[in-house]
Amino acid sequence: NITQIASTYASKVSGFLVSIPSYYSESHIKGIQMALDCKNLGEACFVRDNVAVAVDYGYNGNRVGNFDSQSRVVLFVDMGSVATTCTVVRYEKNSMEILESRYIMLGGQDFSSSLCKHIKKLYLEEKSLDGLSPKMLQKMEYQFLNAADKVKCTFASGSIMEASVEIEDLNSDDDFVDVELSKEDVEDVWSGRKGGENLLGQFDELVMHILQSPLLKREVLTSCEIVGCAMRLSCVREHLERCLRAASSVSKVNSSLNMENTVACGAALIAQLYLQEGCLCLAEKEVPMAYELENGRVCHSLRVLGVG
Repeated sequence: NITQIASTYASKVSGFLVSIPSYYSESHIKGIQMALDCKNLGEACFVRDNVAVAVDYGYNGNRVGNFDSQSRVVLFVDMGSVATTCTVVRYEKNSMEILESRYIMLGGQDFSSSLCKHIKKLYLEEKSLDGLSPKMLQKMEYQFLNAADKVKCTFASGSIMEASVEIEDLNSDDDFVDVELSKEDVEDVWSGRKGGENLLGQFDELVMHILQSPLLKREVLTSCEIVGCAMRLSCVREHLERCLRAASSVSKVNSSLNMENTVACGAALIAQLYLQEGCLCLAEKEVPMAYELENGRVCHSLRVLGVG
């Protein structure tokens, strides 16, 4: 996909800035560059998602004078599909500094998978999958996962306390199983009280690790911003607020950023202000890269922006 996008705009741009997840290693970065090389699309610069979010927030806040009179220390909590990243940033007029950042491999897919297994268990209490062909079994698994995603969406607002989903019994015609779940049931599943992994406990541990870090003991946390599609889960936000009340002076989370577009906005700002106009200063980390091809050696000195 990245090479298709790059190919579309290759004749119109002088370089590429690629936003990457916080958990991407140098091997991932080199893999992306090799994909670009295969299409002769040139060398890219890279910026981690959490840096792009911090720049988007800081640029817009700086424009309206939010940091003119005093500094602000902001915790960004970003839960995407596969990982959660916590980043603490100090803002002052015309400057920002990332104080702490940490991630774990826990995301919306984990919550869907855990809930999917529980819904399947409830279904099997009433029906059997015996006798189904491999193709039908695959369709049933899709139904369980689709039901889990529907339940997640239902409880996203926090005001709804009950959810019900229908699952078709593929062993018989026109037969459905109604699976009913309360918000408490779902939180029990995600807390490991129904026998699975304690996903919410892992999330709490990450947040508390950040809030209790030595650096934050010398800073006063001003606010907490949430980013990422999985932060729509009301129980995740509630757990975050409990951690904030326990270990900081902040009690509520803010959702002033566009949860899905803020990374793209921050990356666009970096591309314009740093790469094009040169009026934004960012630290850089160099990632050397070299590999052999039949027609010669390929070398790159890749730049990861906002690191170092």
